[in-house]
Amino acid sequence: MTNKNGFEIDLYNQYGLKDGAKYSTCPLCSEHRKKKQDKCAQLFWDSGLGYCNHCGERFQLHTYKKKEKERKISYRKPTEKPKKDLSTSFLNWFYNRGISKETLELANVQECVEWMPQTQEEEKCIAFNYLRDGELVNVKYRTISSKSFKLE
Repeated sequence: MTNKNGFEIDLYNQYGLKDGAKYSTCPLCSEHRKKKQDKCAQLFWDSGLGYCNHCGERFQLHTYKKKEKERKISYRKPTEKPKKDLSTSFLNWFYNRGISKETLELANVQECVEWMPQTQEEEKCIAFNYLRDGELVNVKYRTISSKSFKLE
């Protein structure tokens, strides 16, 4: 048997129990017990599971292969946009929130126009640039007017 419940079996009967038996010693606790030969585990070969009536543990009779992911996710790095001077209205919007121009420059925050899927149109946005070791790896956009978000 190489397939159980839609999963491919890697190692059949991983504990070496008597194939097809309904009861057996528990592979998890029997070796530590006084009565090592007591058949305290129930085996359910149709589901590939076992249950110990002594320690209460459930265990898998077999090991299974991991399923391969069907689709590969590919990522692309965003292209760096040329830096522009921040407009007065943009700076005032942040100033009203207690954020200075120096903080915006230090955090590499930019002002841009970006197409937003929520509104289906181009809007003025705040661009939060995410850098790793000085390299741009992602950009988070937030519209000023409708509070919509988008990641590059």
